[in-house]
Amino acid sequence: MEAQDFAAVLDRPIPPPPAGTDPELCVYVACFQSHAMLDALTMAAAPAGREVGHIFDMIDTDWNLSLLLEKHLVLLRKQLSGMLTRITAIDRDLNPDERMYGDRQAKNDWQEARRWLKDSAAKLTRYIKEHDTGETSNAGKREWFVKTYQELVVPRRPFDDLVQVQRNFESHRKRLQILQTNMTTAMQFATSEGERRAQQVLERISRSVRDARAKRRGRNDDNAKLKRRHLDS
Repeated sequence: MEAQDFAAVLDRPIPPPPAGTDPELCVYVACFQSHAMLDALTMAAAPAGREVGHIFDMIDTDWNLSLLLEKHLVLLRKQLSGMLTRITAIDRDLNPDERMYGDRQAKNDWQEARRWLKDSAAKLTRYIKEHDTGETSNAGKREWFVKTYQELVVPRRPFDDLVQVQRNFESHRKRLQILQTNMTTAMQFATSEGERRAQQVLERISRSVRDARAKRRGRNDDNAKLKRRHLDS
């Protein structure tokens, strides 16, 4: 029975019960909710009023901070790439003079420095790749965040899963902050434990090479003087 037909029946008089029957009445009603009613119930269960506005404000804050973080991450990515190029160039075998005139300790220190260089390069490569394929790329759902923000957040209209969407934006911002921290740490590590350590060892070896060459030139000069004296005599 349709709802309008059922409403009309409710207005009809109830006849008296036959003799000898139980005069009590039992009424059974089945209620079917329409889509409109379900939508109304859903909206009633969602955050409303001031709370909705506060949720939209939090999404705005997280998204704007995320955009600022992305700009900083682009700069960090360039710095990491430049550092990776430098330490890759430094990581080399010693040339013949360095092998000949460097002392044993310096040679051991250089092998240790090369291990630090390789470790630094691995960290730099890891976070460059994470930047290129992670949160700041379409592979990291960035396109979804842009579309959701423009189509659902900017109009400021309440929608289903508003609270969950706010959590997603917050998590996105936090992951960018973690990536920023990791990239900064990798850069500092490569600078101090990689590039600087290696340059210090190479400078020690270079001094040994210069000293050895100077001594060799001195001996050659002395020999030349002795030879001239011998010829003069």
